Amino acid sequence: MADSVFEAAVQETLKEIGAAIAAIETLVDVEKQAEVLRDRLVRLLAMARRDPGIEAAADDLHRAAGAFIDAQRRGASGNNPARARALHDALRRLEERATSARPNDRARELGLD
Repeated sequence: MADSVFEAAVQETLKEIGAAIAAIETLVDVEKQAEVLRDRLVRLLAMARRDPGIEAAADDLHRAAGAFIDAQRRGASGNNPARARALHDALRRLEERATSARPNDRARELGLD
């Protein structure tokens, strides 16, 4: 990604995604943070040119967060390192994939190029 308004928007969105994941892990306002996560993933996908790698990474992160939340709802005892690791791995994959993001036509119309 070249230094641009688009890159800054992607980085800010990734930062917000990371904050939502951190809050989910600490079980702080989980329902709201799950909404924030979903919203930010949609925002990222909506501004980037279609990229199956980014789409798959976003889907993986959403599923990993859902599994983490579901386990907590079912009363899984204590911290589950495997679920936390899956969540972090999915976030890292999204961050890595997002480096190849390019603005789509809509993002260009909004001046994000």
